[in-house]
Amino acid sequence: MITRVLLFLSLIVLLISIFLPVQSHAAGIDQPHLNLQAEAEIQASPDFIRLNIQIAATDAEADTAKKQVDEQVQQVLALTQRFHIQAKHIEASQISIHPAYRWKNNERQLQGQKVSREINIKLYQLDQYSAFINELSKVKITRYQQRGFGFDDLAGLQTQALLKALGQSQIKAQLIADKLQRKLGKVYQVSEAPMAQHFPMARSLNASAAADESSHAPLEVKPQTIKSKVNVIYLLK
Repeated sequence: MITRVLLFLSLIVLLISIFLPVQSHAAGIDQPHLNLQAEAEIQASPDFIRLNIQIAATDAEADTAKKQVDEQVQQVLALTQRFHIQAKHIEASQISIHPAYRWKNNERQLQGQKVSREINIKLYQLDQYSAFINELSKVKITRYQQRGFGFDDLAGLQTQALLKALGQSQIKAQLIADKLQRKLGKVYQVSEAPMAQHFPMARSLNASAAADESSHAPLEVKPQTIKSKVNVIYLLK
């Protein structure tokens, strides 16, 4: 008798798991429903490349180090003008000054005052990337980083991916409803799962490696993937 009761309860739990998943975000639903996740992606060509240029100098006198940094910053800005990079696509940080130390004989010794500054650039001329980096390598910068590709209308592209995910969800829900011999009802709830969008390029490089990285081969710009994931609850009739 106990075995029959346990089998009966197991069958009930199985039926509930079909129509009312454990992870449902709508515990108040009092009718059968489907709680589904769907993911979709689209491909889009990037509009620009993000570049981060770091310039630093260390000297016993902060003024001397600052003068060196100012000269190198001006060289970088002059280079951006040569490549017709608009001023609105260039962002220079404030100057940072702090003591620089080094360890010698297990003792920390003051090396001098380190002055640093960063320049962030959006390079829209993708076909000129290699030439720009080659010229940049001739300037006495400390380091530059490729921060990946970027889009002018990323929100619009994410909306396209979202609509595609919703379409995938609708197809999946209809297939399940038909298999269960039920009619698909209205949508009860829709929620979009947060997804980090990354559009990386190559690794970070220091100034000495800049020329070797792109002196011979042009930049290969590939379409980037924009993803979206949704959770949709459908009522069943």
